[in-house]
Amino acid sequence: MKKNRSISQKLDFLMKLTDTSNSALAKALSFDASYISRIRNGERGIPLHQPFVEPAAAYFSRRINNTYQRKVLSDVLNNGTPISADSEAIEHILLNFLSNDSASVFHASGFSVERFIEETSAFHRNKAADRDRAGKAGADCSREATVL
Repeated sequence: MKKNRSISQKLDFLMKLTDTSNSALAKALSFDASYISRIRNGERGIPLHQPFVEPAAAYFSRRINNTYQRKVLSDVLNNGTPISADSEAIEHILLNFLSNDSASVFHASGFSVERFIEETSAFHRNKAADRDRAGKAGADCSREATVL
């Protein structure tokens, strides 16, 4: 069982929502990517010797820049109340979210982290498949143009 499930779920949720890799977050927060991975997997908690929550909230607030991301945050963290596009307002919401010691926010909203991760992964797979199809179609058009 995960020891630090609350922060690991929250971090995983925000990283999936913003399509952030362990190495990108590690670089932004001056941590080792393996340490971010261990926090994300519940093997470690938030470090006490170095600021984490505030810089993480600031980082993620800058990465939440589209309507879909704000809608998800609204549904999960703000009881469906729309969230402003203002990064400072988003940072404040994320700071409260990451500072709260409970994972119950997910359960209270009926939100499933696992379902969100599955849907996000499917979205990214479909997006990659669309790019592949577009690339093949472009190559086919180029071949046809060459033949003509």
